[in-house]
Amino acid sequence: MTERQYAKYVQPMRLGTEWINPSFRGRISDFPLIHDQKTTPESPIRTETYYAYAPGTGAFAPSKWPPVVNGQAAEELKDVGQHSHNDFDEVYFFVGTDPTDNTRLGGQVEMWLGAGEDAEKYIMRDPTVVFVPKGLPHNPWIVTKVNDPKHPIMITCVSLTSNYSLAPEAVKYYPYPPAFNPYLIGAPQPGKGKYAEYVNRLLLSQDIYISFLLGRVCTPNL
Repeated sequence: MTERQYAKYVQPMRLGTEWINPSFRGRISDFPLIHDQKTTPESPIRTETYYAYAPGTGAFAPSKWPPVVNGQAAEELKDVGQHSHNDFDEVYFFVGTDPTDNTRLGGQVEMWLGAGEDAEKYIMRDPTVVFVPKGLPHNPWIVTKVNDPKHPIMITCVSLTSNYSLAPEAVKYYPYPPAFNPYLIGAPQPGKGKYAEYVNRLLLSQDIYISFLLGRVCTPNL
């Protein structure tokens, strides 16, 4: 049977098992869904998607367990709070999964941008997109509230690269920001607003409305 011409572009996402966060168990999907060059060799991007159905943890959130990288406990990363990528930008999407209302995030997530005294916490209560330019330290992002575990918060990171790498020459790690305090997780910590332009609420489209989706898909789109 002849293979269909464009079949190579339609591929299932894979489970990301190379980096495991033990603290995710019971709160966030154990393994992210990943689209990258392993699934679609010609893809110019990499995406990583998590579903958070309970609060209390997140990427680079404080944990008594280190991450497991390629099957080995990475003790050297246990106290790492942030990282930056040398060669590419990233875009984070924080969206809800309520099929009746796409304007609801369904909880609360906080994310840190910047390092040292410039680090700032941003709290998201609505569907939000966060742009992270290359070289900008970011994380931890931490889920602090989930309204309904049946409608988890979907978190997708889009890496604008075809050569994603965590090799020492490609990524830089940082300690937690000085202002980071585990006792203030979920609480506002006003900053200078240095990176506010990178954090934007997703709004309903004002110029696109597809009428035949009404009653089937949340409309208008974000």
